[in-house]
Amino acid sequence: MKSNIAVKTDEFYTYLRRWIKRYDLPQQKFILLGHYRAGTTLLTDLLNSHPQIRCDGELFLPFVKLDYRKVLFPHVYINYHASKKKQPIYGFDLKVIQVFETLPQFQESPECFLQKLHQEGWKIIYLKRLNLLRQSISNLMARSRNEWHEKKDKLIQRQSVVIEVEKLMAEIEYHEDNLQKASALLKDIPHLDLTYESDLLDSENHQKTLDQIFSYLEIESVPVKSKHRKVARENIARDLKNYEEIEAFLSQTQYATFLET
Repeated sequence: MKSNIAVKTDEFYTYLRRWIKRYDLPQQKFILLGHYRAGTTLLTDLLNSHPQIRCDGELFLPFVKLDYRKVLFPHVYINYHASKKKQPIYGFDLKVIQVFETLPQFQESPECFLQKLHQEGWKIIYLKRLNLLRQSISNLMARSRNEWHEKKDKLIQRQSVVIEVEKLMAEIEYHEDNLQKASALLKDIPHLDLTYESDLLDSENHQKTLDQIFSYLEIESVPVKSKHRKVARENIARDLKNYEEIEAFLSQTQYATFLET
């Protein structure tokens, strides 16, 4: 992981290069707006199957890991990275929570920030996950294992873990709050709405989902495939040593329906 100084130095030179020399932006630009453990990495991989598309990962991720998280000039930072790519269509992964965490106070509000990008021609693809229980377990397990993604040529060692009920509840409430933040951000902005469960969970739906995105971006469809594999098992009880405790607790809450899906 880069140090605070290294990240901020890279940021400074990004602005300097952008201001010294003007760059042409791609013909088409999009933002893959989403949440942690909601399928954005898989969707990014599928999007990059198209020869006309370059979809980057989380541009703001280095800042999230800093003590001082702010991106001083986020529009400049984004447009510089977009201008570096050779493909005519460029996008990047932006987490909803990053919009709130990384904008400095002298910048516009998170809602205005996204609205300005929309006005500048950035299309927005929003991907959410409805089952907050599975999303929360996935996030907590990834932290526990310190392994976040599995590829077909690099498998994760699967071991069941213990997740404290209090931590799980806090995680669920965190993701629920992020859904509300996303709803506020997108209230007045046109976007393509996708859900992990309906559009990505089953690999049989991948081509149909990407065809929908290609149509939204106004480009021809191509066959898609991904190098990534789903880490979580269908039966979450196999991943949790204390599943019965968690099931008993959640069955008495408003989140009980997540146990059935």
